[in-house]
Amino acid sequence: MTNYLFVLFTRLEDLEADDQTLEEFLAQADGHRFVAQELRLVLLGISGTGKSSSGNSIIGMKVFRSGSATSKCQKGTASRFGHDIEVVDTPGLLNTALSEEEVMKEIMKSITMSASGPHAFVMVLKIKRFTPDEQATIQLFRELFGKQMIQYLFLLFTGLDDLEDDNKTLEDFVHCSTGPLQQLIQECDRRYTAINNRERNAMEKERQVKKLIDMILSNVKRNGGQYFTTERLAVIGEEVRKRGEKLRQEQDKSKRNQRIQKGVCTGQVMIDMIQTSRGETEETEKTQNRHRINAADNQREKVFTRTARNQAGAEAETERIPEEQSFWKTYCQLL
Repeated sequence: MTNYLFVLFTRLEDLEADDQTLEEFLAQADGHRFVAQELRLVLLGISGTGKSSSGNSIIGMKVFRSGSATSKCQKGTASRFGHDIEVVDTPGLLNTALSEEEVMKEIMKSITMSASGPHAFVMVLKIKRFTPDEQATIQLFRELFGKQMIQYLFLLFTGLDDLEDDNKTLEDFVHCSTGPLQQLIQECDRRYTAINNRERNAMEKERQVKKLIDMILSNVKRNGGQYFTTERLAVIGEEVRKRGEKLRQEQDKSKRNQRIQKGVCTGQVMIDMIQTSRGETEETEKTQNRHRINAADNQREKVFTRTARNQAGAEAETERIPEEQSFWKTYCQLL
């Protein structure tokens, strides 16, 4: 029935006379069932951490497509644990199909999809790792949504079965964590829990989900029923635009540097080719010179050989003539 129930307030002029808005009135009325019953969550994180699977676990049915990168904001609702729970699944940062600016615009849309604003931002993290990319993601959300966001931030770890295989608990993992993750846990006032999305025991899985819901409800009460308002959307939109412009400038600069580097590399290749060609030309000329010298040497040797032969023939002819003269002289005397 609650999915079809609407509440209509009258005498709005009484609030206006007290200089109060309807949202402020509702925020003060957290004891009323119609306010306390609704719970709005936005799932955040990088791609591959199990956001969509966690969304399905929280809703209690398969609403979000898991196993593939989410490219558009999707919303699922269900009545569970005595509350109307609304979950918005967002595209993950580092989504290869979308630019960072496109992802941030979708995440902005998730806030408007959560009626007046979400009661909780649930940052989904893979257990056993808190990568530099995830650290940068948290910092980015802080810059965009402001410090106010930390009041509504929860850490949800997935892959709980990996710890169970090592006979460790979530508390063991958190106790051993150091550095940025431990700092983030402290800043969130230790609002963290875990879900094993592959848990086959339905009752155990329900217990894990209920722990998260109870934690969020407790924080809503601590915040006086307040939720993250949409007042910062205009500011966030401008921040997204500026960041997108900065990213485009960095990409353009990177492309220019790549072209310059490519030009330098191409120029160096041309120089290398010229030097190689010049070296080959010089080597060819040296070879040709050697051939010409060898040919000249061979020619000189042939000429020397012919000259030597001619000289030898002339000397032999010179020796032969006196002998012939002596023979004919003797012959004539005999006659």
